[in-house]
Amino acid sequence: MSLAERVEVGEYTVRRLHPSEYWRLGTVREGPFAGTTPVPGDHICITVVEHTETGDLLAYWPAMGIPHADNLYVAPELRQHPKVELAFLGAYVAMLKEQQVTDIYAMIDEDRPENVAMARALGLERVPGALYKGRV
Repeated sequence: MSLAERVEVGEYTVRRLHPSEYWRLGTVREGPFAGTTPVPGDHICITVVEHTETGDLLAYWPAMGIPHADNLYVAPELRQHPKVELAFLGAYVAMLKEQQVTDIYAMIDEDRPENVAMARALGLERVPGALYKGRV
């Protein structure tokens, strides 16, 4: 399906959302983008279902190109040195900013308190749901 293609299903339209319309995701009352302003560069494409008459978005499913901050490892002997961890975190944030990364996702092993602490220090918040992986 290209950006120009639309599939009409009764009173609904299924189509790809053009990047200039990504702001509309924040207008949906519920869902992970509610109340936000998604950045077009964070998404490869977004397929939506909208009501043909009103234009309201009723469903969306983005394919995202957001970096994942996973596989954090801190050696046991380093876990007791907050200044080193703080420097590590600072270097990590600087790297992300240098690459103009605005959003990241991470899977955090909650059984490892040092990982949870590092994620929180980075400003990550736990969100509902679980990450699934698959091949297309």
